[in-house]
Amino acid sequence: DIALESPHVLKRIEFIQLLTNKTGQKFTKINILQAIQAFDLPLLEQVTKSCQVADYEHEELLYAAIKSKQYEMVACLLNNLQKIEVNGSGYDNTPLFTACEIGIVPIACMLLSFKNLEVNQVVKNNKYENATALWVAAAKGHFKIVLSLLERRRGTIIIDMPAGDKDNSELTTAEEIAKKHNHQNIASALEQYRGEIEDQFMRHGMEGGNIGADFTSDRKLLFKFNSNEAVIPSETTSNESRNTNKMQQE
Repeated sequence: DIALESPHVLKRIEFIQLLTNKTGQKFTKINILQAIQAFDLPLLEQVTKSCQVADYEHEELLYAAIKSKQYEMVACLLNNLQKIEVNGSGYDNTPLFTACEIGIVPIACMLLSFKNLEVNQVVKNNKYENATALWVAAAKGHFKIVLSLLERRRGTIIIDMPAGDKDNSELTTAEEIAKKHNHQNIASALEQYRGEIEDQFMRHGMEGGNIGADFTSDRKLLFKFNSNEAVIPSETTSNESRNTNKMQQE
């Protein structure tokens, strides 16, 4: 692959290889950020394979790659920096939330492929209050991401967690915020999902014993049954399949 790159990229990679072989130099967070900001995947591959980065710096690098909107760069970090925490380390943001807020479908799907990803994490910062990845995707009108969240976390995702942002002091559900912003396709998808889950709860709730549902007084479903069904979106990319051998998959 490197041979197909432009000459200046090839020379830079050869220089990096020579430098690391002779001096044993380890690259730092700054070098990785430079490669991300330059949208230079071959350079990022080389730097991340010979770097010395503190554990707490891994998350900052992952956010930078997600914000670059480059699927391959996010995959590179997840593959080469083994200590990256896909759930994030605090309440002010999460990698999945960032991808859903920006609206990058392949990156959101890649993060959802990690079995240990907590899809219902809430974000609390100076912009959002108790917002989940589903809520922000619904608010921003990212229809394909909403579908991916519902399909890949069917039976475990919370669809009616009240949340708000600096422009909406009143707490709303994902469906309500979608309607407020005239994202009717998202509101309809959430309504349909709720109906399907409620129907399965009514039909199977007393049979298998695998239901964990909590209806509020106004019949909004908070927790759904624990189903093994997983509908994988057909929009998964060739890049995603190429990296599955290195990542924890569902």
